[in-house]
Amino acid sequence: MHEYAKFLSGTALNLGLESFIEGTVAAATLSKRTDEFNAMQAGQDAASYRRDQLAARAGTDADSS
Repeated sequence: MHEYAKFLSGTALNLGLESFIEGTVAAATLSKRTDEFNAMQAGQDAASYRRDQLAARAGTDADSS
């Protein structure tokens, strides 16, 4: 539960900062569902999500070489 709360608060903070920097409406930015949020809603933990992202990126990098 701690990881989930930490993840969500970090995501909200990042989105809030992004909104401030870009000059967009914070409520609109915060209502967007990130890939990370969708993964958590589907029951995937943060560590598994990151491993999957790194594996996908490694596969993409290998294909472009």
